[in-house]
This record gives sequence, structure tokens and C-alpha cells, in this order.
Amino acid sequence: MKAATATAAGDRDGATSHVDASSITMDPGFVKAHPGASPSSLPATGWYTWVWEITPDMQDANMRQYLPADYDWSDNVLEAETTLHARSMQPTITSSVSAAYKHDQSKVTGADGIERPAVQIGSAAASDKTDVVYLEKGGVIRDQVTLGVADINGDGKTDTADWLHTKDGQGEGWETEANQITIRVNGALYGGMTREQAEQAQKDAAAGKTVELPKQAVKLATTTFTTNRAGDYLLSSKKGEKPAGVWKAENGIDLTNLPSGYATFVYDITNRDQDTKAQTGIEPSRDYPFAKDVHEAPFSKDETIMGRLTPKLDSTVSSKEIKAGETTVDRLVVAKTNEKDVWPTYPQSNVTEGETPKGTPLSLDFHGVLYKVSDDPAAAIEQTDTVPDNAVKVHETDIKDVTGFGTYSTDSFTLTEAGTYAWHWTMTPSLAGDQNHNPLAALAWRQLTHGKVQHAFGLASEIVRVRKPDTPRCEVSTRSQGEVTMENGRADLHDELLLRNCEQAAKAEFELWKQTNGDQSGDVLITVTGKVDAKDGIHSPTVTVRETGTYYWREKVYDQTGRLVSYGDARKPNETVTVKEKPLASTGLGVLPAALAGMLLAGLGAAFALRNRRRA
Repeated sequence: MKAATATAAGDRDGATSHVDASSITMDPGFVKAHPGASPSSLPATGWYTWVWEITPDMQDANMRQYLPADYDWSDNVLEAETTLHARSMQPTITSSVSAAYKHDQSKVTGADGIERPAVQIGSAAASDKTDVVYLEKGGVIRDQVTLGVADINGDGKTDTADWLHTKDGQGEGWETEANQITIRVNGALYGGMTREQAEQAQKDAAAGKTVELPKQAVKLATTTFTTNRAGDYLLSSKKGEKPAGVWKAENGIDLTNLPSGYATFVYDITNRDQDTKAQTGIEPSRDYPFAKDVHEAPFSKDETIMGRLTPKLDSTVSSKEIKAGETTVDRLVVAKTNEKDVWPTYPQSNVTEGETPKGTPLSLDFHGVLYKVSDDPAAAIEQTDTVPDNAVKVHETDIKDVTGFGTYSTDSFTLTEAGTYAWHWTMTPSLAGDQNHNPLAALAWRQLTHGKVQHAFGLASEIVRVRKPDTPRCEVSTRSQGEVTMENGRADLHDELLLRNCEQAAKAEFELWKQTNGDQSGDVLITVTGKVDAKDGIHSPTVTVRETGTYYWREKVYDQTGRLVSYGDARKPNETVTVKEKPLASTGLGVLPAALAGMLLAGLGAAFALRNRRRA
């Protein structure tokens, strides 16, 4: 193929010995077949040779007269001094997540106790329209990369002749796989995307459209590896697998807790990352030695993984301490384990042909059980991964149709017995069948963890302590006679027993004390009555006293076993009685003595006055 043409101009005294680069023009047909071709960027690997010729018809009129009409000269083709061996290289990359996981044997135990594969590879047969590998959180991140080169020299095969070689291996017959240059491949994993975004991107990529990552995409991990030959390369986050490159988490990312949702692998091979000059001796330029950088589009076929949703369960009781007979409410929190978690969706069924089915959020059920751990309201509970054998199930409830992260409350439940209780919640999806009597596509369940989802037993936020009802305090008092007058040198005293909330009271006896001046230490115990049945309003046995003064009662109350329940205080006003002498009886002549006294005083006054006059 004629790639470029040039003209050398001269005169009869001597032609120019070189052609200025600016005078070289590319052959129009070649340029049309190779867009972007230029003398400084030959479009393909191969051998290029200059061929010079002189014929009469090339000359201007003044020079044509000096050449015979049949003059025709051309130099030899492929002479060493006129030949250029131009080389370039075009790496290619494809990747296969399914190939990287096809031998994965890891298992996960579900809520039903059945072990299931931790990795599931999508397929169209299972109504899965995307090429996706579904992973449990905490699994190994893997991808298998196939590195190759394009058929640069056009010989119909890709081999070592299409790979650049080190400067020691250049030249015909010298180029072997051993001295191919080493190139660096960079990889990145972007995640946190929805099913709808992943499906649309895969459709666009398959149709040859330009695909860009959604704005919400998060760079999760990166890797790099170098090689000097084509082939398959395993890239893994598990060093023990001896991968060609190890996935390393980006800042703030935990590879054991990647966001749920869809993620895609993307690879790049760029000139700026290579050491081509050192290896080949060729100065790299904008478009040499590689024909172009390799920037893989996201969501290419078989480059997509989906982190299954594994929600975190927390819950908090409405009251940490209640009385027996009161109600309790529990609040279940279905939370993200990663702030970028995406809630799964599945396509609607029964969609009109040609319409795009809307995404329906996956609906989950949660089962809560309230266990009694101890009869002691102050019992300690150890936090464990499983429900202890001594825990007794006292109440069960369900929270159904949860379609997003959030807080959900149970109905109230009454606890009638004292003790220590704890709630425990598990997720209860049916991995086998329908939900709300609507068949779900297998795609829906592929996006949800097949493992057990629960919280630890004995969480502090889930413990309810139920106290016994407050027993009313037995209140004992008495009501004395207040004031008693002695009759015939005696006074009969008794006390009235007052009881409140004293069902345990069986017998009562009374002490009668005489109060002295000063403190209580000088008071005198007069008597202790015999015991009587302890009933509210009952009177004590009667006690006769023969001296006036201040007396007070002190009561003792016993239960059926004879245990003293209450002993009254001394000198209580309501238990004090005052004994007085009986006043003298009235005669009915009370005015006369007063008049006589007045007359007597008047007479004495007159006598004193007379006596004083006589002395004067």
C-alpha cells in the first residue's frame, strides 16, 4: 500500500539531495482507509520502504527536453538504507467474573439451617438478564483477566510478532516471547449501584454505546499487575490464592463489608504507566508505541458482581424496667451494614410488551421472640450468638412486608410475671417460593443473602426487667380515749387498734406506759395486755389506773408465725391519754359566798381605817 508521496525538485545543475519533511504528503487513498494517518504516526506495524523514480512526464517543460521520451528510472525496493521497520502494539483486555468463581466451594448457612453456595452465577435461564455473579458479604473479591494483543501486522494471527520487544530483542528472527516488553495493567472496582443501572449499562455496552459510571458509583478497590505475555490472570483479595494482583481497599472501604448492590470491574493500560523507553529505547509520544490507551468501559460482559443485601438488625425495648401487669413494645431497626447499601429490587411481572418493568423493592419478614431468662428481675444476661437453652419462649410476633431500611414497632404485650426477659429477632425470608402470594423472579432472591440474619441474644437494648407489684406497707396505729376523769379513785383505760394493708397481721398486744417529765427514758411501763385477734377497730383489754397523769399506748402486732410485724412508737399524740381528778360537785349557792366575802373584805377595810384614826 502506498502510504506517502514526496517530490524532490532541482535544476539541470544538480538536484537536491534530500526531501524536506514538510513536502511529504500522505496518499489520499491510504488516508481514507486509515483515518488519522500521518507521516509521524504510521498506522500499522510493518516494513516501510522508500521507492524513488524519475520519468519524463514528472518534469516541467524546461526539464523534459533533457530526458529521452522512454527514460524510466526507479531505485531498488527494500534497500537497507531506504527501509524502515515500524512497530506498534495494541493490548486487549477481557475479564470474566464467572470464570474466577467457577471453582468456589464456600457455603453459607441459612436461617433454616441448610447450607447453600455463598457464590451464585447468574444465567438467562433463571430470568436473570445480566451477566452477574452474586456474592455474600465478607467473601473473596475475584476476577479473571485475559490479556492479549491485536493483530497489528495483519498476518491473520496474534503472536509474538504483534508484541513490542525489548531493544535487545528487536530485529527479524530475534523477537521471542522471552524478550517481549513488560506492561502494567491497572484495575478498579466500582460499586453501590442499583439493578436498574447495572442492567441498562450492560445493554448499552452490548449495543456498542458509550457507557459511563453513575454518579453514585463508589470506587471500592484497586489492583495492578505486570506481565510480558498474553494469557489469563487471576486477581483476588485473598493473597493465599497467589493471584497476579491483589485487590486493595480504597480509603474508608472494608472489603469484608462491601456495599450491597451492583459493582463492575474496569481495567486500563496507559502509556504513562509503562517504561517503554527503558525497555525498547524508543521515545514514547502521544500515539507511539501503543496505537491507543486501553480504557475499558464499565459493565462489559461478565464483569459485574452483586453484593447481596445482608441487613443489620438492632432493636430497642420501649421500657427497660416495668412492673408486672404493664405492657412492653419492641422496636426493630433494619439498618445498613454499609452506608452505601442498596435495597434490592426485582422487575414487575405482567408488563405490557415493549414497556420497561418498574423495579419493585424486595419485601422481607422478620420474626421476634421474647424469652424469659430468669425469675430474678436483676439477673445478669451474657451476650451470646445463639439463644441459650434455659431461655423460655413467652411471646412471638412478626413484622411483615419490610421494603426498606427503617424502624418498625411491634404490638404491645403484657408481662404478668416478675423476671428478666430479652427479645431476639431473625429475618425469615422464604428462599423457595412466593411472598404475599405473588411469585417472585429468582433474581429477587439472588440479591438477598442466603445466610442467617439475626442479632446477638442478650443485647442490652433488648432486655426487659419486670419487677413484682409493690406490696402496700402494713400501717398500724391506735386511737386512745384522749382524756379520762377518775371516778372513785380509778380510771379504766383502753385503746382502739387501727390497721391498714395488714393482711398478714394475726395477733396484737398493748403496752400502757406512764409518761414522766423529761425524756422517754424515765417513762414507766404500767402493764402489757394479753394478745387479742388483730383486727381493724378492735379494742385492747381494759386497764385500770388509780393515779392522775399522762399515759400512752404502744401496740405490738404479730403475724401467724408469731413474727413481730409492727411495734408502735412512744408518746404518739393519737395514742396518748390524760387522766384527771374529778372536779368538786356544784351546790347551787355560788353567789352567796361571794357576797359574804365582799362584806368581810369591806368590814376589814373599815376596821383598818378606824384603827388608823385612833392612832392619829
